Amino acid sequence: MNQRIRELVGRAEAYAYEHEEHWHDGPDWQELFNKKFAELIVRECLSYAKDGDIDFMKFMIKQHFGVE
Repeated sequence: MNQRIRELVGRAEAYAYEHEEHWHDGPDWQELFNKKFAELIVRECLSYAKDGDIDFMKFMIKQHFGVE
């Protein structure tokens, strides 16, 4: 896992802890975390979505998140 993903995990955890009032390790917390983490990843990917070569964008997104 690269540093950027760790940062997004931290942001998603903070969001879930801030918005879940009762069970910080329960299914509601996990759902909030999952939704926020997915949203952050999508937003991060969209920041690379520019006009141009789709293969290059795929390469850049994989490179950015450290995915092989």
